[in-house]
Amino acid sequence: MNMQIILYPFTLIYRILSYLDSKFTDPRKLSKPVISVGNITWGGTGKTPIVIKIAKELIKNGLKPAVLTRGYKRKIKTKEPLVVSDGSKILVSPAEAGDEPYLIAESAKDAIVVVGADRSSAALKALESYPVDIFILDDGFQQWKISRGLDIVCINAKNPFGNGYLIPAGILREPLSSLKRSGVIVLTSSNLAGIEKTEVVENEIKKYSQAEILISKYMPTSIIRLSNANNFGLKDIERREVIAISAIGENEAFNATLEKAGFKVLKHYKFRDHHWFDETEVMEILKHSRKNDIFITTQKDAVRLRVVTDKLHKDLKDRFYYLNIEVQFTKGEEIWQKEIKKISQSL
Repeated sequence: MNMQIILYPFTLIYRILSYLDSKFTDPRKLSKPVISVGNITWGGTGKTPIVIKIAKELIKNGLKPAVLTRGYKRKIKTKEPLVVSDGSKILVSPAEAGDEPYLIAESAKDAIVVVGADRSSAALKALESYPVDIFILDDGFQQWKISRGLDIVCINAKNPFGNGYLIPAGILREPLSSLKRSGVIVLTSSNLAGIEKTEVVENEIKKYSQAEILISKYMPTSIIRLSNANNFGLKDIERREVIAISAIGENEAFNATLEKAGFKVLKHYKFRDHHWFDETEVMEILKHSRKNDIFITTQKDAVRLRVVTDKLHKDLKDRFYYLNIEVQFTKGEEIWQKEIKKISQSL
């Protein structure tokens, strides 16, 4: 029997509960503006690079952003909200913070980063202790507890809506009609989806939302050694044959990105999203490699992998790198700048 049919009754229950949650939750209006970055599907839409981009641009405009994030799959959990970064230094370990919050704190060094399942409590903790100008609500499209001024929704152009079903029969967290709440929609991974597919997705979105649609791609800019953060140009590494290691929502997309960047992937070790690597796994990977092989992982995976590779002998740990990427807009850069400027000038 088709698994979608088996799971469909649970999908109906999920939809009812989600609807009740949205209707009977009274959102808190914070004393500072809130930008939400979210999605309409489960995982793999590239929210974190967009959060980092917003934080960096707000900082560039002289503002102090505070990022509120759940800290999904943290190894060490806390009941109360936890400050990952106070806007000048990182205060906790990756295991306590979670990979994405730690990456945000590393990438946008002047941003305050707070993790906690209750984002409303996290916001109040930030306001009590720090000079917050504006909040960035990570994974906030289905967060009903906080009122926000702008909802940015990320949609993966390569796999926008899955099979069209809600969780658990599909990957949709809400019906497509909910896109009408969005203020800006960012289509991600357009370079992997291709022009034709991206246009089809864009036209489908227009049936449900009048929001501005921006098209983006994630462009590799360099590779960075895990052990010492040394930065190398994409062509500075003589060995073009690499071994990939990833534990993200779309492992195949990472493989494709490496190939497009000019690397030949000899082998790809794939793990579940947010997987915490252990020494046994890393030693097994090294055991089945050649002496001069180099390993490349993603920015998010580097947070978790580095915890293990830092314990290795220098000759071994110096063979591990991560691919540095940045978000580039192929359509809508002026709209993006206009929205950021509008928010910055409103404070």
